[in-house]
Amino acid sequence: KYKSPRGPAHVMATNPTYGNNDLPLQQNSGGPIKETPAQLEGGFQCGNIPFTGIPLAVHKLFPAYIVLSSIVGFIDATTEAGLLNMLIVGPVLFSTVLVHELGHCAGTFYTGGRVAGILLWPLGGLAFVGSSGEARHNLLISLAGPATHLPQSLFWLMMLAAGNQGDVSMTLQGDFGPDLCRRVESTVLIAFIIP
Repeated sequence: KYKSPRGPAHVMATNPTYGNNDLPLQQNSGGPIKETPAQLEGGFQCGNIPFTGIPLAVHKLFPAYIVLSSIVGFIDATTEAGLLNMLIVGPVLFSTVLVHELGHCAGTFYTGGRVAGILLWPLGGLAFVGSSGEARHNLLISLAGPATHLPQSLFWLMMLAAGNQGDVSMTLQGDFGPDLCRRVESTVLIAFIIP
């Protein structure tokens, strides 16, 4: 059996570690932990992500953040600007963060680790993952999330080019579709630097 130099389990970032499939589930204290982290149970349970079986939960403050941010977007702005803001902080942010966390999960599966679930909350997302503890595995898992932003960015640049006669300038020009692509592109690129 594999023995980590830091004990049978360690904490990766702020997430609880669930160890390799052949290791007992333990916390740093040595006591058993549940398969589903308490943080997932405190949010809205959204079921399992198709094709992966990964449990997904949304923190109770995430919908409140979307509603409040959307309302703020309509204050002192046109209806179009408010709708644009609502799309950015709602479905676009949700999907971007979810794909980012799925990247961490894919890296975990690739290295033979385990995934307990994903929690989306106003400040981003948390993938509850555990690996063998080897530095190269942890590095791959850490980089896999931000790496998902490259194809996302290319997708939104292609959408911008297709909807704006090939122009991919990032200056907002008052056209709803292209401006949505520009704002999403900026959001995806900014989120790229936040692992």
